[in-house]
Amino acid sequence: MKINNKQIYINPFFQIITNFSRKTKIKNHRNYTVNSNNNNITDEINFNSKPIPLKIYKHLSSFKNYKFDLYNKGGVYGIINIYEGKNRQQYIGSSKNLYIRLSRHIKGRDSNNRLQSSISKYGINNFIIVIYYWHENPNIILTDIETKIIKSFPFEDLYNHSKFAVGMSGYKHNINSIQKMKTRWKERKNHPVLSQIGKLNPMFGKKHTIESIQKMSLNRSKIPVNLYNKYNKYIIRFISYREVARYLNIPHPYIYKKLKSGKLILNKYWVRKTENE
Repeated sequence: MKINNKQIYINPFFQIITNFSRKTKIKNHRNYTVNSNNNNITDEINFNSKPIPLKIYKHLSSFKNYKFDLYNKGGVYGIINIYEGKNRQQYIGSSKNLYIRLSRHIKGRDSNNRLQSSISKYGINNFIIVIYYWHENPNIILTDIETKIIKSFPFEDLYNHSKFAVGMSGYKHNINSIQKMKTRWKERKNHPVLSQIGKLNPMFGKKHTIESIQKMSLNRSKIPVNLYNKYNKYIIRFISYREVARYLNIPHPYIYKKLKSGKLILNKYWVRKTENE
């Protein structure tokens, strides 16, 4: 392809996102400017048209392969539905650690419900991830850039619930807010963390009953198991693997290790899930 009489190579993969970029303006650098002398730096970052992806990631079922690229790197991303016949709907978000945040989306944790419904319907490999902005300037508020990018697309083409990015990333409390928090938290009982330490803790000086301990243990692990001798003769039932470990006076990780290797525990016992589970 020629632009301004210059031969330019364009990756064929860009063709799947033609709805998001102008064919005559494909670049491999950022389409914004920063004026460091301006106090409001984000006002100097302008997306005159739909932003052009700086990097594209596909085959998201193998997303762990991109850890080196994205771990501890911040930016604004898009997760785009490329299923044939769809109008390239996407979710736009931002994070200071793209790998962790995007992994949560892929695993369906702490994610957008519209995006997750679409992933469940079309499959994760019918989505791609694009990076619209790499967060390299700490003076720039990341959510402001995210909002600018969200507004650069028709809202009906987005999974996002709002046209504005919501988050505390890059936010700084003003002096009045800081003073109010100091006044409120001056008394430990009002502090979100210190109010649970020492005498202020509701359980200070108290002990759980055996019945309470058993209930908490059951809530932590609802996998009843049976203990057998090495001849497969039933001995006793427990409510969890941890209870077996306490009974045998051994660390519970030791039990998991033996279960994984298929060997006897202490050369004497087998532990198996109950048949009705």
